[in-house]
Amino acid sequence: MNVKSTKDVVKKSFLAFATAVSLFTITTGGASAAKIQKVVVKVNGTAIEINEAPAYIKDNYTFVPLRFVSEALGAKVTWDNSLKLAIVEITEPKANKVQIALNQQDIVINETIITSVGSAATVQNNRVMVPIRAISEGLGATVGFIPNTSGGGTVLITTPWKTPAQTPSPSTTATPVKDTSDSKYMTWTPTSDQKVTGPVVFKPLTWDASTQTLSFQLPSTITNGDEVWEVSSGLRDGSNGDRKLETGVRQKLLGLSEDFMVAININYLPRNAEIDCYFVMSKSYASKHYGYKGSIDDGLLVYDSHKNMVTLETVYKALGITN
Repeated sequence: MNVKSTKDVVKKSFLAFATAVSLFTITTGGASAAKIQKVVVKVNGTAIEINEAPAYIKDNYTFVPLRFVSEALGAKVTWDNSLKLAIVEITEPKANKVQIALNQQDIVINETIITSVGSAATVQNNRVMVPIRAISEGLGATVGFIPNTSGGGTVLITTPWKTPAQTPSPSTTATPVKDTSDSKYMTWTPTSDQKVTGPVVFKPLTWDASTQTLSFQLPSTITNGDEVWEVSSGLRDGSNGDRKLETGVRQKLLGLSEDFMVAININYLPRNAEIDCYFVMSKSYASKHYGYKGSIDDGLLVYDSHKNMVTLETVYKALGITN
């Protein structure tokens, strides 16, 4: 298929896709547009190891290896070497197909051309690298970004379908989400790192269900021995919009919707390592995106980087916090 030859089928209404606002605005701290920055990619809350070639940000676009799309998102990927064209498909919950050609800024979503998505697929170190936002959103996922103050950041991909990253290994001790009892949401044993980060994150955090108000204050960094970990955060609040949250100041999020999530990321940049991640979310958000089946009424859920989902009260208890 020649992507350029089908431009007569362009539908202007789809151009909004190309300029869709990020979950959290990407900033590069004044860095050169050509500078490549490191990035962490999370799919449905799970940080993904990309061993084939590292993900990176260039000109404010995040690139991942083409194979990542198949392995992490569970999509079928076909590469047409003669046309230098990748065809990416998903069948559930509904069929979507994205076609993206090497060195072209147009992509095709379900036979409709979307012009100038911002950055073309390219080759980096003999690997085909593709812009993950364009492909993920074309397949029906939502994509957000939490920047690090020193450059780079964390990409958050949420899919309405189950991905390989969500499938527990045989050795996991986590209780399957399909268990409808509340007991599994009420046991949490913090790791050594979480014993450091947890009190910093959760001791100042309070929830007022009567006014749907979440209050907290995150530091810009957390020091653990010789290491300084960077903290970043963002809010997804249903139809009310998405935004980055500043660290170092008191946040009082008033009147949150019934469908919200606050993402808190803690990274050690010299090793490009994720230390911890906490997603604090409403029952509605947890049910829609993380398969929550419990029966709590007006409390919040916490999903951590080890795929544990527990109530906020359980986190308080495990950390010895009396809020």
